[in-house]
Amino acid sequence: MKLITAVIKPIRLESICSELEKAGFSGVTATEVQGRGAQGGRTEYYRGQEFSVKFRTKIRLELLVAESDLERALDLIVSTAKTGEDGEIGDGKVWVSSLEQIIRVRTGETGEADHLSIDRLENPAKEHHMTTINFRYLSEQDMIAAGVTDITRCTDVMEEALILLRNGDYRMAGENGNSHGAMITFPQNPVHEGMPSDGPDRRFMAMPAYLGGRFGTTGVKWYGSNTANRAKGQPRSIHLFTLNDTDTGAPMAVMSANLLSAYRTGAVPGGWREAPGQAGCQGCCRRWPRCDCQVRH
Repeated sequence: MKLITAVIKPIRLESICSELEKAGFSGVTATEVQGRGAQGGRTEYYRGQEFSVKFRTKIRLELLVAESDLERALDLIVSTAKTGEDGEIGDGKVWVSSLEQIIRVRTGETGEADHLSIDRLENPAKEHHMTTINFRYLSEQDMIAAGVTDITRCTDVMEEALILLRNGDYRMAGENGNSHGAMITFPQNPVHEGMPSDGPDRRFMAMPAYLGGRFGTTGVKWYGSNTANRAKGQPRSIHLFTLNDTDTGAPMAVMSANLLSAYRTGAVPGGWREAPGQAGCQGCCRRWPRCDCQVRH
C-alpha cells in the first residue's frame, strides 16, 4: 500500500476530492497548511499599507491506495490540480511513500499494509451499511476554540467577503439570487391549537447563500427570535449555521452561531472604518463595497 501526499491550491480541493470519489477513492485527509516554494511569498495591501506575506495557504491531501491503483490516483490528482493545459507555478507537488504497517484504531487490527483491505480502510462505513456522510458539530465553546472571537481575523475575512460581494462572486436566495432569505411569522390571533401568536421580534428566518473565491461553499444561517426569551435566560435570537459542500450538497458542519453572527456584525464596519483619506483613495470609499478606487481598505 502507498501513501500519496499532495500539496495543492485550496481552490482545487473540491474538484480533486470529487474526481477521486468518482473513481472509488473515498478516504482522503485534507489539512490547511502554510508554506512556500518556487512561487515564493507575496505583497499585499491592507487599508492602504503594504506588507509582505512570506507563506501561502495551501491544502495538504493524504490518501492510502493499493499499489495497483497508484498510477490511476496520481493521474487524477495531477490532472485536476493543474491550472490550464500547461499548469503554472504554485499548482503544487505530489509525492508517494511506502507504508510498512497500518493500525485501525477502532478495532485495533494491525498488520502489513497490503494485508488490510483497501476498501475497508477507505470506506469502513460499508461494513455496517452506514451513510458515508459525516459532518462536524461545533458548540459555542468549539467556536471559541476555532477562533470566532479573533476580531482581527474576523475583520480580515469579512473584508475578503465584501470584495467577493462587490465582484458578484456570490449567490443568495430568490429568483434574482440576491434575496435576504425566507421568514416565518405568526398571526396575532392564531386559530389552530398550539400555534404561537405574534409578538415582539417573534420570527424564524432562513438565510441561504453561496460565497465564491477561495471559500467556494454554501450555507444557511437559521435563527429563531422572541423577545420573551430573555425571561427564560435565553438570548432574544438563537442562531444555527449549517455549512454544505457546494458540489454534493452534503453537510460539512453544523455550528452554534450566536457568537459567529455577533462577531460578523462587528467585523463588517472594519472593511471601511478607516477608508476615507487612505492613500490612493478617489473619494468613493463611503460607497464600499462598491468602491471603484481599487484600494483595499
